[in-house]
Amino acid sequence: MNGDIVRRWWLPSLGVALWLVFFWGVAYSPWRARLISADGDASLHWRLGSWMIEHRAVIRTDSFSYTRPAGVVVSKEWVSELLWGAAGRCWGWNGIVFMAGLVIATTLYLLCRQMEAEGSDGLTATLLVLTAALTCSLHWLARPLLFTHLLVVVFNWLLRGFERGRVPEWVLFASLVPLMGLWANLHGAFPVGLVMIGVYVAGGVGKALQGQPGEWRRTAVLAAVGLAGGLATLANPSGWRLHQIIIYYLRHTEFVGGVNEFLSPDFHDAYMCGFEAQLLVLAIVLLVMRGRWEITEVLLVMVWGYFALHSVRNVPIFGLVIAPICAAQIQRYLQSGACGSVLQWYRQFAQGITSASLAGDGRVWIGLAVATVLVLESGHLLNRVEPLPEAFPAGAVRFVREHQAIVRGRMFNPDHWGGYLLLEMPERKVFLDSRHEFYGRELLADYSRVVNGEPEWLETLAKYQVEWTLMPAGHPLNQLLALRREWRRVYTDRAATIYCRQ
Repeated sequence: MNGDIVRRWWLPSLGVALWLVFFWGVAYSPWRARLISADGDASLHWRLGSWMIEHRAVIRTDSFSYTRPAGVVVSKEWVSELLWGAAGRCWGWNGIVFMAGLVIATTLYLLCRQMEAEGSDGLTATLLVLTAALTCSLHWLARPLLFTHLLVVVFNWLLRGFERGRVPEWVLFASLVPLMGLWANLHGAFPVGLVMIGVYVAGGVGKALQGQPGEWRRTAVLAAVGLAGGLATLANPSGWRLHQIIIYYLRHTEFVGGVNEFLSPDFHDAYMCGFEAQLLVLAIVLLVMRGRWEITEVLLVMVWGYFALHSVRNVPIFGLVIAPICAAQIQRYLQSGACGSVLQWYRQFAQGITSASLAGDGRVWIGLAVATVLVLESGHLLNRVEPLPEAFPAGAVRFVREHQAIVRGRMFNPDHWGGYLLLEMPERKVFLDSRHEFYGRELLADYSRVVNGEPEWLETLAKYQVEWTLMPAGHPLNQLLALRREWRRVYTDRAATIYCRQ
């Protein structure tokens, strides 16, 4: 039937329309300031990528802090940092926003295409993509984590296709094994890919034990892909040390305990509304539609549901994984004829939208959108975006540069400003930044002792020969320093305060 439809190159399909909406909506709306203002990681990755481009080498030792001089660096995200660095060097913050918008829009476009390819109607696919987008939006930040979201969709599409006999064995090997190697150089969350393969292996074993024909061979292929993919992750600048540092980071609460995205979700938070909506859809599918579930689908919901409830960081992955499962269940229910008159109307309406979408192609609009932005950026014709002034100490940085004689020596700074200071004030070495696993447990303990005002906070500053502090304006450390005669406040605004040792 679809072969009889004449596609119009100029008419966008639903997937293309979603790509355009999210690309322009995320990258060229007020949201774009949030992409670069939630923390200092966007600045950090830009700075590290720019350093690698300048020196034409992967960072091996640290030259940005005075607390870990020449410390050995395990680069977890060097490829994505090169991309951020190149974009930032070409177009500044606009380039960083452009890269983030491109990855976000492509992730949701592929999610829509996956559901349509698996037989979902256009309306259901669109609604589920919008719900998944709302879930993922809590981590729409200019960080390498966006590449993990993109690869989650690609992996799930290929694995589901292989399980259903639509993807040949050689395609699975040729795709997932090199992608695992790339993932290990793009972002430190590459074990997510191995977990996904492992879930499909477990599902295959379950179906094989039920006596389904061909499942043992299919499971063996998946296991071989997982093994080869695991070996491919060793193809990174640090080799096995990359895996070691990730395990080291996740094992210690000093690192993950103080990071919000590693904590359990707070359902009072407004950013959880997408997650709540997806849980509601999942409940309706389970309790009302009561369709037949594959073992692998049950395992995917259980595994990623647990991980999502354990850590906010996994909530977007849960959303991207369950959307195609819900789409397939909804489609089977609509086609079963068991639905009432309202859902019958919905099915007919959705079929009309699907036909209209199939009549369009419109991928040329994606190319035109990207080309237009590149031309406008090159001509400096788009409004420049900057981090929100209340989020970072821009005024304090200007003061330091203009008063070198007053503000000198070693500084003490909060970790979430470390990346920003590396980018905006590279001549001054930081106390630390957000790379907690690099600085280590002992330094983090000293840092916590100071910011929490513990009994030995003053001795800790002396230990590192700190001469000035740059802290958020309302931070309690400023109040402690105000009580000390040997410290003097030299600058303050609504974002930051500077104290110098007399």
